Amino acid sequence: MSGRLVIRPALVLLALAAFAAGCRQERYFGPYRLEVPTELEERSSGRTFHLQLDEQDLRIDYRLAHEGGQATNASVWIGREVPPDAEAPGLVPDLPRVDLLAVHLHRLQPGDRIDDRFTEEETRRADLAFSDDRFLVGASIDENAEARISLEITLRVRQGD
Repeated sequence: MSGRLVIRPALVLLALAAFAAGCRQERYFGPYRLEVPTELEERSSGRTFHLQLDEQDLRIDYRLAHEGGQATNASVWIGREVPPDAEAPGLVPDLPRVDLLAVHLHRLQPGDRIDDRFTEEETRRADLAFSDDRFLVGASIDENAEARISLEITLRVRQGD
């Protein structure tokens, strides 16, 4: 018997079907960069996104970097802007009309760089569809912080199961 490889069409189709079932369409947005404090010396900076997320999963990857000054506490957050007729939550420094939906807290030393993400589960729990598909991603530092930070954001939207 020679060393011939026999490939059956049914096995090839089965392998292709299994591979295709594991593949989902993905779209990436970014990277976007924010700096805190802003040029106006605001202790928070955010970027608004408008994505229809029906039947889709969202993951937000980010890199938080200490760019100068003293050690500081920093938060990376997902939020929504409350309507003008609603009471301002006042939870985000210098952005009082932002309501927080998810928050990561970090302690940054000079020179630190942190790679992290809001997972699909975290963004589902944040219920971004509730915010009319408009949401903000941003960063904040403490009120009296003598530090500069940057936040680089990349969004991954993936078709759900």
